[in-house]
Amino acid sequence: MRIAAGPSDSRAMFFKTIVESAATWLETAKELHFAAEVIGKKHFGYLRAYARGRPRRGRSGQREMAGRAGGVFLLLAGLALENLAKSLYVLTHRPTVSDGKLPPDLKDHDIGLVLSRAKIEVTQREGEFLGKVSKAVTWSGRYSAPVGAKAMERVRVVTSLDDLSQFRALFRRLEKEFQRRDRPAR
Repeated sequence: MRIAAGPSDSRAMFFKTIVESAATWLETAKELHFAAEVIGKKHFGYLRAYARGRPRRGRSGQREMAGRAGGVFLLLAGLALENLAKSLYVLTHRPTVSDGKLPPDLKDHDIGLVLSRAKIEVTQREGEFLGKVSKAVTWSGRYSAPVGAKAMERVRVVTSLDDLSQFRALFRRLEKEFQRRDRPAR
């Protein structure tokens, strides 16, 4: 349910409609999920082949880039999960936009915190993965360095071979929870 921007005097209303729509957050999450899958399949396919001693064929620059795309995968996976978490938050709390600004609880990139606010419990393993992708969303998947030296104490995030399966399982679980909560009461 993408909503095109209207005349400038209607921007605030369009903004409000988009932000307050759980379905819009979910649609964005699905688009990001698709992109994460595309990058993730290439990246983890390369890593698995490399680990078996059989790097995939193709141009060496493309192979090298596939192997180095882990941060991009984590960024996209994090953005997908963040939007899905925010769709659940919007569904649960029905926040309202005032003054044409995003409500404070929807500005957070700590996906675990957003899920907690949406009353979703996560396992320890899921929480660790959410910490990894939250960090990728804030800097390690986007930039060579964080905004300050102090954040360098937390080294750059590295992918592990089960990140793609963890992402898929968590996204699927949260999407099912969205569908469960979005059903009309009987």
